[in-house]
Amino acid sequence: MIDQIFLQQLIIPARIGVLAHEKASAQNISLDITLNIDTRTAASSDCLADTLDYAALAQDIAAHCLSQHVELVETLAQQIADICLRDQRVSRVSLTLAKPEALANAASVGVRITREQHHDAI
Repeated sequence: MIDQIFLQQLIIPARIGVLAHEKASAQNISLDITLNIDTRTAASSDCLADTLDYAALAQDIAAHCLSQHVELVETLAQQIADICLRDQRVSRVSLTLAKPEALANAASVGVRITREQHHDAI
């Protein structure tokens, strides 16, 4: 299966960082998320219930990013991947989490990860 749904340059506030000023207030992060999902049923039915609702996913991620403070981009990236994989139809998620304001002399810094759905053996 090669179908993918993606969200590019999703800008959301997050409570992230190890420095004092990062702990004091939220800062914007940028997310690129690619989700492997079979879209054939949705293409056939033309029904939102048959696919991933990316607007709802973006809202869930945004709410999570403000619900707690994390120190590392690696931690937040893993948590976001876990949110994406809650939908059992998503077989794989690849995401880039960037902090555009982290370094004065860099456009952004961050991490890229890929995680796959793990189904427990019966």
